[in-house]
Amino acid sequence: MAGLSISDLCSLVTMLWQTICSNPLFYMSEFLFDAADVMFFTGSVPRVLFSKVTSFITAFFAFERCLCIALPLKVRVIITPLKTKFIIVSIYALMILIPTPYYVGFRLGHEIRRCTIYLTYLYGVPTTAGSDRPPD
Repeated sequence: MAGLSISDLCSLVTMLWQTICSNPLFYMSEFLFDAADVMFFTGSVPRVLFSKVTSFITAFFAFERCLCIALPLKVRVIITPLKTKFIIVSIYALMILIPTPYYVGFRLGHEIRRCTIYLTYLYGVPTTAGSDRPPD
């Protein structure tokens, strides 16, 4: 249950960060970075990651309950506390490994012309998240 709680908490924290970045006072300010790019890179992708972790852990709990009903005498041998910890850690590791190529391929680059940090694809042109327009 602690793994599920941590996943939900992290999902809520990233959602809070998304709402802060979506605030017009923050979004239209004169920061040296584009708020939409930073929000997408640090808020949207991790929130989806933690939501998937929550879903997989919930599915594992449902599977464990089904085993308790189907095989009530063998469930203690099949699912031990050590195996449960291993499965939950494996779910976290797998869900962290899935977006790793995305984070390796994208980086926050500095555009000297406008003094704005954009989300750019490695060896690509600067783009802003959520739109198809290149920066001016």
